[in-house]
Amino acid sequence: QAVGRERLMLILSLKPGDDVVTIDDTEQRITFRFLEKKGSAIRVGIDAPDTVRILRGKLLVVSDDKKFRDLPQ
Repeated sequence: QAVGRERLMLILSLKPGDDVVTIDDTEQRITFRFLEKKGSAIRVGIDAPDTVRILRGKLLVVSDDKKFRDLPQ
């Protein structure tokens, strides 16, 4: 990302059963599967290697050094 450029977000419309797959530089794959929508809630399944930590966004804070850390329980 160049200095002064805004980061863009990919926005998708999905149907139950649709997958979104990320692949990093080491070829690790993370698959997000849209399972169902009930009212305003959306169920998502995540398949990732054991070495990948997965946390809900509201459970993270960004510290001064820009590394993520867990909020206290």
